[in-house]
Amino acid sequence: MLPFLSIGSLNIPSYGMCIVFGIILASLWVKIDPHWKDIDFDFFILISACIFGTGFLGAKIAFILVSFPFSFQAFLSSFSAPGGFVFYGGLLGGALGYLIGIKISRQRNADY
Repeated sequence: MLPFLSIGSLNIPSYGMCIVFGIILASLWVKIDPHWKDIDFDFFILISACIFGTGFLGAKIAFILVSFPFSFQAFLSSFSAPGGFVFYGGLLGGALGYLIGIKISRQRNADY
């Protein structure tokens, strides 16, 4: 996979583009597919936010662990540098985010 998609002078990171397309397609699928019409869309947004947030953090943390040893300067620049994500860290982080989202959803519904 190419690390960047170049459109003129604009360089778009392909990993981030795949993440955005995945979220958009999943949202459209949940809205359009008749099997999902009984699902509360707020529940879907909550789960998606948890998965996205923890997946992003997991991918970045895995990158930092894989690129060990590193200096403190390299650690700080890894948050602003283009790229620097590991797929399996994002996958594990997303799975953890799903579990967290389910737990938050159950607590929210128990309050009503």
